[in-house]
Amino acid sequence: MIDTYIKFFKAHEKILIGALASFLIYGCVANINDRIASRDNLNFKASVIKTQQDATVNAAVAQQYAADAAKMQEMQAASDAKQTALNNQIVAMATALLQQQKKDAVMTPTELTDRWNILVPAADASITNGQVTLPQAGAVATVQQLEVVPEQAKKIDALNQKYDLESGLLVESQKTNADLITQVTGLKTTIVDNTKQCEADKKIIKDAARKSKWHYFAGGAVTTLIALAKFGLL
Repeated sequence: MIDTYIKFFKAHEKILIGALASFLIYGCVANINDRIASRDNLNFKASVIKTQQDATVNAAVAQQYAADAAKMQEMQAASDAKQTALNNQIVAMATALLQQQKKDAVMTPTELTDRWNILVPAADASITNGQVTLPQAGAVATVQQLEVVPEQAKKIDALNQKYDLESGLLVESQKTNADLITQVTGLKTTIVDNTKQCEADKKIIKDAARKSKWHYFAGGAVTTLIALAKFGLL
């Protein structure tokens, strides 16, 4: 039995040596390719993990921005409601003032002094010989009370300007928040697209690696046969 194997080996010695050399070349090249592919695969897995982590972070950021947007909208609605109520109150007060001024215009002297003393308790207005009289102290108190009117008007105007500014800032903040949400959504889409691209690239690399193994094998076999023929071993 052993003699048969020995005879077979001697009869096909050159072919077996060539085939063995080819397989050795193929094995070495394939091993190198496998190591490279293994390293690339590890790098790819690490990038996938990092991409997933980024996606998780971006999702949390998007959720937070959405919550902030909802809160801002709630604040804007509450602010608008308050402003509407204040405007209605101002209109009601202006209407009441106009009506009172009309009543004041037709008051008798007694009614006028009574009203005066209600508005300025320290005025001490009275009727003398059918005429409204006012002592010096009452005149000072009246003037001091009248001084408040333009100052209050200025304060109201300042408050209105402050509200308009804060309302404008709130609207701009809502717009900025919406833009950031759009940006985060775009980043999430980009991450998904990049992940798909990485998967496709990985498949292409694997396919190329498989093809390259057979190319190296064929090249090694041909090179071996040429070398054997050159040295007269075939």
